[in-house]
Amino acid sequence: MTADMDMAGKLEEMVGRSIGYMAAVFAGVSMISVGSASAQTPTRSGDVEQRQQQRAGSEDYRPIGARIGSFQVFPRVALSEEHNDNVYAAATDEKSDFVTTFSPSIGVQSDFARHSLNLNAGAEIVRYADYGNDDHENYNISVGSGLEATRALNFDLSAAYRLDHEDRSSPDDAGGIEPTEYDRTDLAAGARYRPGVVLLGLRGERRSFNYDDVSTSGGTTNNDDRDRDEYRIIGEVGYEYLPDTDAFVRVTYETVSYEVEAAGDDGGLDRDSNGYEVVAGTDLDFTGVTTGEIFAGYFSRSYDDATLSDSNGVAFGGNVRWNVTQLTTIRGGVSRAVRETTTANSSGYVSTAFNVRVDHEFLRNLNGRAQISYSKDDYDGITREDDTVAASVGARYLINRNFNADLGYEHRERSSDSAGSDYTINRIRLVLTAQF
Repeated sequence: MTADMDMAGKLEEMVGRSIGYMAAVFAGVSMISVGSASAQTPTRSGDVEQRQQQRAGSEDYRPIGARIGSFQVFPRVALSEEHNDNVYAAATDEKSDFVTTFSPSIGVQSDFARHSLNLNAGAEIVRYADYGNDDHENYNISVGSGLEATRALNFDLSAAYRLDHEDRSSPDDAGGIEPTEYDRTDLAAGARYRPGVVLLGLRGERRSFNYDDVSTSGGTTNNDDRDRDEYRIIGEVGYEYLPDTDAFVRVTYETVSYEVEAAGDDGGLDRDSNGYEVVAGTDLDFTGVTTGEIFAGYFSRSYDDATLSDSNGVAFGGNVRWNVTQLTTIRGGVSRAVRETTTANSSGYVSTAFNVRVDHEFLRNLNGRAQISYSKDDYDGITREDDTVAASVGARYLINRNFNADLGYEHRERSSDSAGSDYTINRIRLVLTAQF
């Protein structure tokens, strides 16, 4: 009885705190949005594609933003309250807690005639009711630009930085007293040339990861051997065999360089690698009702350390969107790729993933969703396989163009050959959002 009363008291406290925070946020945004009532409200279209866009962000409920010169500014703030029944993703002795997340963000979009320049920045301030060691703050900023040199030739540039924390369910989680913090930097540049029915594309990407050391009950875990740079060059040739529908061949070359001493990582391994992927595929477009992309091919990855197993096999991927009716959409996706890991004696793992999601518009301002996903991670060099299944349901209520509420539930479980790596997690989450 006492435990139930304590739980009820904590729930009442967390809900009360969330309502108080959100009341202040709503008041602030309401002041900003004064005078926007005179904006015209577009009518809904019967076109399937436009209706789908409206369900993602209905015209009648889409924020209008604030104009500054040739830019449109979209401030946004969200407050979420979550109950997680296994915050450490443990196989036994699960710990449950209430988690409050405050997420302010801002987006800036250009309104140029030919080119584009977009900026996004945000933060996530996460607080646990009982397990305060897992409190953390994440920050992100990104900028992207599109340059239209001619009608046939386009360039894009992007850069992003994120200060993040590794999820407790990660297979590489060090089990620290606090979650592992890391920095990630992304740079990319690309060009696409379509003089007619032929498409030529070239893209370069660089991703950099820098992990902090983490204190554990047994000392300190050195994460320097996880720091790495990943480089990709992607070339593509496409042919438009139907209007707005391409068949294509895509070639990707990748090299991964770990920032460790010549002696290798903490296990004495040199995890540097290089590899390639060659796939052929096609766009899908059946009268605008079913759209997407599918491809298949071959991948290969080799490692500098002779004791690490090379990886190769069939590569495939794709995504499909089926507009069943004007009110219902079904999306599906599949992927297979090599992922990095620092798990002892393993060079990496091949991750194969599937997912299906259904969205339905119950009312003009009430959308529901249901999703199920499955992934199999097969580790090279060791006898470990992880099977992860996740299922979720939720609903989003659009109060008006400035406020909305989202309620969702997720069940996730992992079954692993590695002792102590199984887990089951149930989350229920309420998100209140204010936007202008």
